[in-house]
Amino acid sequence: MNSPCYARLNFRIIACSYVEKFVMDEISSPKIHILLYILILLCIAGPIWGTDSEPVDIQMPTMKSWQQQSAEEPDWSRPMVSRGFAGQSQASDEQALALRYRQGQVQYFFKAYANALDVWRPLAQQNYAPAQASLGWLYQLGLGVPKDFLLARQWYLQAVKQSHPIAQNNLATMLENGLGVDRDEPKALKLYGQSAQSGYRFAQFNFGRLLMRQAINEEQKEIAWSWIQKAARQDVDAAKRYIAEHRATR
Repeated sequence: MNSPCYARLNFRIIACSYVEKFVMDEISSPKIHILLYILILLCIAGPIWGTDSEPVDIQMPTMKSWQQQSAEEPDWSRPMVSRGFAGQSQASDEQALALRYRQGQVQYFFKAYANALDVWRPLAQQNYAPAQASLGWLYQLGLGVPKDFLLARQWYLQAVKQSHPIAQNNLATMLENGLGVDRDEPKALKLYGQSAQSGYRFAQFNFGRLLMRQAINEEQKEIAWSWIQKAARQDVDAAKRYIAEHRATR
């Protein structure tokens, strides 16, 4: 079984175990328990090769890992077998980090924010960018921890150093709105643009929206409008509303 499928299967098993525990605690009917086990088996046995979904919230941590592996030239000074085992070990470590990160996402989904924090913090300390971005999000909103914009900024910065698109978008949001930092729209625009170029659809809307506000000529407005439309085509509701409001005022 390949690693993406393995990760999704583990995610399903973990999620189903939480559902099972909840129902067993709340409902005592044996018939309901039997039905629950049938549904769990169908859930686990069902297709597990679906595409990763984007987050519902504009800044919510995504399930997709944005860690990028850099290509390197073969080192002919060492035996190829040695390099092969090293590569397998590195891939295995990354898969383990990704699986552990998804376990934290299950905790987040069930609003067990303190538990999610306990899962993600060690990963963030190992320089795992998705976990760093997620910790920033928890501190920014005060989920499972006291709200702390300074810590949120620090964790976002760590992930931004690795070009993590969601961290770029979230840090830009803090800079645009002056959340715990001095307001800096030019820097926010730059971060939105970097995230948008990476394909993060919510940043594409934010980039277009802020660029439209700062545009000084028609060419810049056209570029901004194209980013907003691109986000709308990817079902970003805020972008759709922006377009509808713009057309209504014309």
